[in-house]
Amino acid sequence: MDKKIFSKEDFEDLSENIYEAVMVVAQRARRIGKDQKDQIEQFLGEMETDGEENTGTVLDEKLKNEILKMKKPTVLAIEEMLEGELKYSYKGQS
Repeated sequence: MDKKIFSKEDFEDLSENIYEAVMVVAQRARRIGKDQKDQIEQFLGEMETDGEENTGTVLDEKLKNEILKMKKPTVLAIEEMLEGELKYSYKGQS
């Protein structure tokens, strides 16, 4: 898996306050993490209702492969911020 290195300078151009940017990324990462958890639970539900006689190791391998395909929530949120896909505003502002 490729490692990505993000620097403070990457965020300075995106926000007036780097701490603000970090908070926005953290909130988005939590949402992504919840979505990924829901996907895993849905995958498990589908595996259980397949009607196949799955042994624990087959199920574990399939789940492991699905999880390994997913990027970390924090990396996804940072990428969204750096690509300009993640927007935020204050309450009362448009």
